[in-house]
Amino acid sequence: MSKIHQIANGTLEIFDDGTKLQKTNDGITLLVKPDGTKVQTSPNGSRLTVRPNGTKFQESADGTTLFIDTDGTQTTTHISGVVVILYTDGRKRQTDQFGVITDVAANGNMIRTKLDGTKFEKRGNRCFKHLADGSIIEVDPSNGNVIGVERAASTPEAKAAVDEAKTAKKLKEEELKNVYQTNLSRHRDKQSGAWYEHDK
Repeated sequence: MSKIHQIANGTLEIFDDGTKLQKTNDGITLLVKPDGTKVQTSPNGSRLTVRPNGTKFQESADGTTLFIDTDGTQTTTHISGVVVILYTDGRKRQTDQFGVITDVAANGNMIRTKLDGTKFEKRGNRCFKHLADGSIIEVDPSNGNVIGVERAASTPEAKAAVDEAKTAKKLKEEELKNVYQTNLSRHRDKQSGAWYEHDK
């Protein structure tokens, strides 16, 4: 059983168990349950549920959902399957529809973890690859070439990375030799402050 009351801009229906259902003339409904749970539904199909413990759950008309926990953590789930979690300390975690996890720290550093256990890490302007064997190699962000090894395991894959890093270092040294010719001497003019090169 219930009783319907006429209120400004709509109606208020009160049920015997204490449930209240308010309907406005513009199509918005507000359901208040005996435990204090509130559910607001809009004409476009979106719905917001607020529970007594302070959590909120929002469902958009396109199927996207947003859950806000009591500590302020926000979890958005898209219809594509992508889940994005925003933490109150500035961290962010995204899990795509394939299960790849991307963690972004508050300072912008990022680690992407693939299904095979390998990872791609970005620390400022430096980039690293974490191999499945535990090795960590530094790569050139512009082309992906190995430029160093931070940690190496005793596996063929790790050895190949070390060899590639040594080769890259040697090539870099050769480039520097070409830029700064060893048969040239340099001196600075005290009056003008300019540097000059001449044959030794």
